[in-house]
Amino acid sequence: EEDEEEEEDGALAWKVLDQARCIYERAVEDETLESAERRRCRSELARCCVQLGDLNADTEQWGDAVVEYTNCVEQYEARGPPYSLDDDKRFIAALAGAAVGYLRSSGTDVVVGDGILVAPAEECIARAKTLVAAAEKRLNSLLTAQAQHDPLDDAKRDVCSLVIEVQAAKDALLAKEAA
Repeated sequence: EEDEEEEEDGALAWKVLDQARCIYERAVEDETLESAERRRCRSELARCCVQLGDLNADTEQWGDAVVEYTNCVEQYEARGPPYSLDDDKRFIAALAGAAVGYLRSSGTDVVVGDGILVAPAEECIARAKTLVAAAEKRLNSLLTAQAQHDPLDDAKRDVCSLVIEVQAAKDALLAKEAA
């Protein structure tokens, strides 16, 4: 009964996030919106995508997770800096999440839906390497910027927890390479 409730909660969360994503996708494409508002909508769209990626990763739907995390990264790249701390944290988490998705799929093609190819198996490790390197670079930049500000607070603890996520992705990559 508890598992059934969790599945229903997950399905509802996915549905709400998917609807929000659709709204923000339309807003980002709306040429009549001012630049600042479109940037804000890109951040919100990226937030929806990373959360959808997390839901897919939780259910081990690695192909779908990779697509959502990649969409998050693309939205932040299109939006451009400066990023808020929360945006930076989501950006890094999406890079690491996509890397993990590729690694969990390595050995098989990354596919979504009815077999739509996202990446062939032979490209998974190379893509994961690129993503881990990008996550590590962004994280180091964020840590440097944070070190120049106030003493350790909740936000900095969150950033430090991202170090663990990025390191886990890097460790998984190294283990795959060694195998």
